Amino acid sequence: MKKHTWYEGMGRFEIGLTQEQADDMSRPGEDASDACAHWAKLVTRPRKCTIAALRDALSDSGGWDDSELLDDSVNWERILWIASCDTREQVYRECAS
Repeated sequence: MKKHTWYEGMGRFEIGLTQEQADDMSRPGEDASDACAHWAKLVTRPRKCTIAALRDALSDSGGWDDSELLDDSVNWERILWIASCDTREQVYRECAS
């Protein structure tokens, strides 16, 4: 199955996601939370996606402050959600053009 590569904005790391994963995790609301928790256990975390790199990427996004970024497993789910939403949007744009 083809994987789409999502690149973290500052080039710290990249994540490969299948279309199924991106579609599942980019749904709105609680469905996305449940899907991210599920896929977080199955998606391979890149070596470059260290605890510090992940926390910095999320902090730079402006969506969370430092006190909200203490749990690495929750942070992994958060970045998967961002990567999924971006991937789904990119695939949609490619199909529409």
